[in-house]
Amino acid sequence: MLFPFGALRCFDKKCTKYGVISTILPSELPRASDSTTRITSGDGAKTESGEVRNGTTVFVIGPPRCGTTLLGFLLGGGPGIMSLSEPFLAQSIFGPRRLRRHLGRLARKQKLKFAAPPPSRAPASFLEYLESLSALNAMNTLVIKETFRQGREWDNVKLLDWVVAGTNPVIGITRHPYDAAVSTLRFCRWWRGVVGRVARIWVPGLPLFANDEVLMKYFAANWSGFVRWSRERQLAITRYEDLVREPQQVLQEVCDRARIAFHPAMANSSAPRVAFGGIGAPEVINRKPRAVHARSVGRKKELAPRLLEIVQTGCADAARELGYDL
Repeated sequence: MLFPFGALRCFDKKCTKYGVISTILPSELPRASDSTTRITSGDGAKTESGEVRNGTTVFVIGPPRCGTTLLGFLLGGGPGIMSLSEPFLAQSIFGPRRLRRHLGRLARKQKLKFAAPPPSRAPASFLEYLESLSALNAMNTLVIKETFRQGREWDNVKLLDWVVAGTNPVIGITRHPYDAAVSTLRFCRWWRGVVGRVARIWVPGLPLFANDEVLMKYFAANWSGFVRWSRERQLAITRYEDLVREPQQVLQEVCDRARIAFHPAMANSSAPRVAFGGIGAPEVINRKPRAVHARSVGRKKELAPRLLEIVQTGCADAARELGYDL
């Protein structure tokens, strides 16, 4: 099927609005210049001066719609920190050219130096590239946020197992299952419309759920699966509610676990970030920075009785482990 460029541009704006994909037309590809460099896996993570990068890489992992993007954004407020939202997801759904466009767009938006990704799809090579990109922009800390997804399209548990088995710090985060369920419903209902159908032509494999009950059953299994996965790997979990109520205190605790220095600027969510972007929550990525608030806590009443029952049945045991009362 052929689309006129105008339709593609309009569709791209809608997808970007909802934080799911970020694409660029061929005419918008970054051109080779002083700010565009190719980094291969053999180059190592080097700064512009040629020194080997001696920084820290931190992973933030949690179920979708549970605060991973927000935590990545807040950590990105510290000096010398580049924070990327779901780059491994982008690599898995985009081909080489579109991945280059996606990352190039982020670089231009943040006025960063750009390095073309290597042809290798291996996680280790891609991680080395991301660390090199961070070093190229004189960042000494790289934060990578990825969501936990199991059982359907874009299952990434093997990738996350590889991440946890490494030496980089990993921070887990989740949210009360009722609030996460409401947020998931709001987000995924959009994908049943016309734009969602077109999106599946543009990006094959986008998750599709027949109705709200099917979606909630998947959500409950994935949410509880993350808690179980974290327990088996002894991964400490930060609660979203604590983060939005006491951001400075929780960020200090997160930084201690991540072995990076806390900076008060991290808690200032109204300030723009020097190097932050990617795929994730549209209310964080695509809107102007704003103060963190707790208005998204306590939305149980927005769930229909049948959906509430599904969440209770699927998440109750795991929720108790984290101090959540269902």
